[in-house]
Amino acid sequence: MKIPDLFIMTKGTRVVISITLGICGTGILVAALYYRSVNRAEDPRVLPVREMISRSEQLSVERRTTEAHLTLDSALRILRGIPGYQDSYETGVIFNNTSSAWLMAALYDSTLTQPEKDKMLQLARNFADSSLIIYRSWIAEWGALTETRIRQKTSPFFKKENPDFAGLKAGRILDRRIRNIQEAQKETPRRLSVSLTNKGTIYRHLSQSDSAFICFTEALGIWPENATAKSNLNVLQGGEPVKPSILKTLFPPDKKK
Repeated sequence: MKIPDLFIMTKGTRVVISITLGICGTGILVAALYYRSVNRAEDPRVLPVREMISRSEQLSVERRTTEAHLTLDSALRILRGIPGYQDSYETGVIFNNTSSAWLMAALYDSTLTQPEKDKMLQLARNFADSSLIIYRSWIAEWGALTETRIRQKTSPFFKKENPDFAGLKAGRILDRRIRNIQEAQKETPRRLSVSLTNKGTIYRHLSQSDSAFICFTEALGIWPENATAKSNLNVLQGGEPVKPSILKTLFPPDKKK
């Protein structure tokens, strides 16, 4: 076979390629339409809150603590003004993120005096306590509910007559909220474990070792795969920080299991 012959497509090859490209194009279109429908099904009242929470996390990483706090405070005010969301698991996320922002500032701002650092750690602990109260209360109320019961409790807040849903399908937004709550039934215990880890870390840096030990132990009892709690507990007991194995780094545990 001559080299030019390698680049000559037969009719059959052209048909196969055309079909393959058609399938790929259809797949991309279906995926785009799916994600568009998912986004449109999200409650429009809480979309700004989700954006603010995401923004605050980036601000905390950048050590822009004041901006992070202001953003989270705005998110909390919006959320607590929405019927049905006043004590939702999302409020626990906001309190936990606020705690994390204070904690990161206390641990990594080298310009702080010791009294300033201790004050920030106390603030971080207060917000961690608030997140723990929300998470525990939410789990007690929602953690074991069936889909039918979740629908009964949430549907009064998603009436089609609500002007906030004008031009949207309130039924689809309700269905999406139910799925979010079902996902939160799995994820909120892990969030509780993370808040306990934050509180334990705060206690460790306040030299309250016994309280830190209790928090880390409880965090691991709820979520045994909590690597941060494992590492902190090991340090507390005089060991070295625990680093995740390469396999766990590349293939972390599936949070949906």
